[in-house]
Amino acid sequence: MEFTETGPLTLRLGDRRDQTGASVELHLAEDGRPLLNCAVRPMAVGKSVVFTPWSASGTDFQECEGMRISRHLEASWDQPEGSFVYFRIELTSITVLR
Repeated sequence: MEFTETGPLTLRLGDRRDQTGASVELHLAEDGRPLLNCAVRPMAVGKSVVFTPWSASGTDFQECEGMRISRHLEASWDQPEGSFVYFRIELTSITVLR
């Protein structure tokens, strides 16, 4: 994995071994927590695949075993006619195995 700074509070994360050049943009808050993650991902439309802007965000971060973990997560397809949230969770418990 490789991080590249693309702005004062934005990083691009990519896999050096991935020949497609796929990456995710990580938009960060001043304190370093992720605000929004964006990418262009393949979305199934009928029997076809369409590359579509995608985003995910987390809120309500809490520290657990030295890690900051988001308790609320949401992911959406960001289409011209509007965003379609297809994944939303609330984390209610976590077990850390070491």
